[in-house]
Amino acid sequence: DWSSDVYYVLDKPGFFWKGGKGYITADMLKQKMPPPSNDNMVFVCGPPPMMNVISGNKAPDKSQGELKGLLKGLGYTPDQVFKF
Repeated sequence: DWSSDVYYVLDKPGFFWKGGKGYITADMLKQKMPPPSNDNMVFVCGPPPMMNVISGNKAPDKSQGELKGLLKGLGYTPDQVFKF
């Protein structure tokens, strides 16, 4: 059984924005993300500075590269994170 949730965060949202605001933090990830588990997969995309903070960037050869950042700090493994 497969399901997905998307949570958007804008650093400079408009007045009527109801989603996340500011920069993504470890606390925000703990609130919105499923816990690290082989039953869960986290998909990450965004500009390189954001990717570096959350998951580490992809490698120069476009492979997944090393898992770094907030997700690694929260206990996720490379098999649980996919970088676009």
